[in-house]
Amino acid sequence: MKNRGFMPFEILIKFKSINSQIYWIYGFYKKK
Repeated sequence: MKNRGFMPFEILIKFKSINSQIYWIYGFYKKK
């Protein structure tokens, strides 16, 4: 049950990293 506290934080980091990746790809396509 130790991982239960880590779950939300890990999901937030993963969501943020995916969000930044989509934003970067979107900006890359806009430049082209």
